[in-house]
Parts: sequence; structure tokens; C-alpha cells
Amino acid sequence: MAHQVELRLNGQPLSCAFDRRKQGVLEALCSGDGTAFKDTTQGKGHTFWTAYPVELAEDLDAAANVYRYVLSRVGVNAPFEMTTNPSPGVMFVQPFCRMRFFM
Repeated sequence: MAHQVELRLNGQPLSCAFDRRKQGVLEALCSGDGTAFKDTTQGKGHTFWTAYPVELAEDLDAAANVYRYVLSRVGVNAPFEMTTNPSPGVMFVQPFCRMRFFM
């Protein structure tokens, strides 16, 4: 497997680099036509598929760009806009619903 791979999102290249140590256990899938990213619809549903686990890429921007693309395709707008990148390991979570537990 290549140390550097490329996905194409909306026709634009997205480069992903993987650590050599992580590469040893990294698996990749190939589609029948050789593309590394698929965006398909069926009825009202969407399926997004990447050949590589972008969350394991050295640069977190790869995963962020894939997630940003997916959310924009399904019509989810960002509740806020980041002006700077947060420190690695910081995650922002926007709750989609309130859960109630009954005993």
C-alpha cells in the first residue's frame, strides 16, 4: 500500500498520508472502477464510501474535509465556524436530540 494516497471529493484531490507504523495494519478497499471515494444516492438515501480510513491519516484535515463534504451533501449546516484549528484530540459535539431515560 502506498504511504501517500489520494481521494477525489467533488473532482478535487484530497491527499492522505499514513504513518509507516499504522500502515502495517491499515487495510484498503478498492471499488470496481478503481476510485477511492464514492458518493451514491438511492431514493432519499446517501452512501459515502472511502477506500482508506481517513481518520488514521497523519493530517486530520483529510478526515475533516471528508466529513465536511458528506455533511454538505446531506444538507447539514455547521452550527458555528472555526476561525483557527483546535488542538489535536479536541472534539466538538453538537447534540442532535435530547435523550430521556425512564426506569
